[in-house]
Amino acid sequence: MTRSDTTLIAHPRTTTTTRHGRRPGLVLRALPALLVASLGATGCADLFGPDEGEIIALNPTIFFANGSPGETVGELLEIQLIDKKGFPRAGVEVVWRVKEGGGSVTPGTSVTDQDGVTSATWTLGHDGEYQKLTAKARKSRPFHFEAFVEGAGGGTDSGSTGTTDGSAGISPGKVTFAGFGATRTLVVTLPDGSNPAPEQVTWSSSNPDAITVDKAGVITAIAVGAAVVTAAVGDWSSTSNASVVAIGADGVLLREDYSQYSSTGHFMNDPFSLYTETEDRHPGLIQIDAGHSYDANGGSMRYDFPDRSLSDRRCNDYSIGRNLAFPELREIWVEAHVRFDRGWDTVAPTDWSCGSNPDYKLMGGRVKHWSGSTNGASRFGLKNGNGQGRRWEWVDPDGVRRWAGGDGSAAWDGEWHTVRLWMRTSSAPNVPDGGSALWVDGELMSVETNFVVNRRGVYGIYLGRNLNQGPARAQSIWWDDITVWARDPGWPR
Repeated sequence: MTRSDTTLIAHPRTTTTTRHGRRPGLVLRALPALLVASLGATGCADLFGPDEGEIIALNPTIFFANGSPGETVGELLEIQLIDKKGFPRAGVEVVWRVKEGGGSVTPGTSVTDQDGVTSATWTLGHDGEYQKLTAKARKSRPFHFEAFVEGAGGGTDSGSTGTTDGSAGISPGKVTFAGFGATRTLVVTLPDGSNPAPEQVTWSSSNPDAITVDKAGVITAIAVGAAVVTAAVGDWSSTSNASVVAIGADGVLLREDYSQYSSTGHFMNDPFSLYTETEDRHPGLIQIDAGHSYDANGGSMRYDFPDRSLSDRRCNDYSIGRNLAFPELREIWVEAHVRFDRGWDTVAPTDWSCGSNPDYKLMGGRVKHWSGSTNGASRFGLKNGNGQGRRWEWVDPDGVRRWAGGDGSAAWDGEWHTVRLWMRTSSAPNVPDGGSALWVDGELMSVETNFVVNRRGVYGIYLGRNLNQGPARAQSIWWDDITVWARDPGWPR
């Protein structure tokens, strides 16, 4: 592997390797594991050890790899190890390990080079259709790669009830469609290892507007969305998770209404491939709340900020957040519904003598540099309750255009509020054709056009980040009905 220079941040690398039998469009999704909830409030400041740093992927995409048993994934699994300041960690041993599927990885252990980079190749196994591999330095969080291998293994246990055999369930247990009209046949395996006749199975979809299923177990992608598909045979049942990643005629790229999750654990396992856990914060304080919903769909995502009055870090960053992911786009529109606890506040009591910025980073666009790196790439960001004025603040990634105003505390009333964002990056470096806008409850708060946004594109939305002061009491925030458009939905401005 050759390089023209040495960089201090992650940079994209491509491989032209092709292999016989590889399907067109084979891509690999990189998925870091969840941070364990047992870190606790006092131990979460350092999310990885100071010696090893954090692993990031240099060739991540949002789709799964598709392959056959025994096939080598055509994309090199190339990662970079960086420290907290974004500097590469050279000479560190990384262990590669197949977690599911029975495949193999070469080498089993590698050492990062002067750029903090190392790589491996993955040969898919025969033991299961959904396969995983991890890369981990001694003190880093494990980094997971994931693949779908059609025809491997037998049935998979995907949350069946009444099963006595690990092979019982629906196969595959997870399906991601990349376009409308695509179909997939689900296969049912009973606890005794038999396959029931079609007329014995009752099929249902929790969201037939996105995923339909017929009497033969054929699921069809209808629209952007996600569904839990259930097969029932008498008192026994099993489920499969299905989602659609595409852009519809209405321009919708992604929808998340939190109604498809059976539990918080189901949600945090990202069964519909909507999230990227690279920057998840305090996942143990994130819940699916069936008792609160913006509309009749039922359910929302809740963050629970604990009372930090007795913490010795009470004036420092305290982050809770998840990150929606989608294909990188230069221009997106986002709508989210947010509910703050009544009496929510971002400013610590004066007797704490906090000198930090009393804001809450509510949401914003995750962006890439022209090199493709996300490391150190400042984002579009919306803050709530910034400063003693408790105002809204909306800023572009470079801080070129910054708007602050309105009464941020007006949203702290225990009711649902609607936030809309428009974000557009420059078409080329230093070209002044970027733009952004913010709406709160239908009111246009800020719009800026024809300025430089020196980023390549937006590849995701962060939902929640730092609450820099406190809080001085336990308080929560809820999220529901989030939609991302790839085309202008026609909001007035």
